Amino acid sequence: MSELDTAETMLASYFVWFSLALGSWLLVVSFLASRINIWRQVLLAGVLFILVSGAVVGVDMHFRTYMVDSAGG
Repeated sequence: MSELDTAETMLASYFVWFSLALGSWLLVVSFLASRINIWRQVLLAGVLFILVSGAVVGVDMHFRTYMVDSAGG
């Protein structure tokens, strides 16, 4: 595996774990929906997911720009 492949694999695994954690949190919040007002928490989770997704795309573009891939010459 090249340097780029290794970095992208690690970035993808971090993003998957973040997505699972956020999804689990939203599942817990949805079970509490009858007792509390969840709109603010759902909105915060959505905005947080969009921000983290954008950051991951930016980091991946940085990786692709400055790291060597295994494409060959």
